Amino acid sequence: TFGPCFRAEKSATKKHLSEFWILECEAAHLDLTAAMDLTEQVIKDCLQQSIQRPDLLKMLDIDVTHLTVVDQVWPRITYGDICIKYGLSFGLDISSELEQQIVKDFGGPVFITHYARSLKPFYMQTDPSPVVKTAVCFDLLFPEVGELVGGSEREADYATLKLAMEEAGLDMEKMDWYLQTRQWGSVPHAGFGLGFDRLVMYICKLQKIHDA
Repeated sequence: TFGPCFRAEKSATKKHLSEFWILECEAAHLDLTAAMDLTEQVIKDCLQQSIQRPDLLKMLDIDVTHLTVVDQVWPRITYGDICIKYGLSFGLDISSELEQQIVKDFGGPVFITHYARSLKPFYMQTDPSPVVKTAVCFDLLFPEVGELVGGSEREADYATLKLAMEEAGLDMEKMDWYLQTRQWGSVPHAGFGLGFDRLVMYICKLQKIHDA
């Protein structure tokens, strides 16, 4: 699906909007690795098509040197390893400043996987680690714009999902429609959401997302 999405928070930074456009993909029998592969394929295709339209880029006065990330291998690193590498306490979110330090150190886009479970929404699959719970998820960080894509394997089991929703303090009556999607059985599946305005912001080298 591709359409508008609405945030409850006020737009207070150069990369946040109260209404933005999001490209969402959801597929049966897709695991985390395949979801990241698809994410990378989609974005690299967009970048490649942008490079192939020098007439439009020239009209917009865009220098395309930053689009060479299309030729890079985008590394994948766990949230736990990020915590160790940057001295971040496990369970704390990654700040915008640290996001940009990470992409700078790695020289381009970076996938960060398996965040602390407490940082992610109820519908994400949980990795049953004997030490600490993590979500089977990823964020794709990009230069300048920060988090461009967020995705995960989804919880497909009815009882497990119901417990996660209750623990998250959701209004079970209002969210019953979502729980019903698992009631008669489901299949392993995964998906992601790509912030289209941020992608435009990156390609066009815009300083503020409001111009995207």
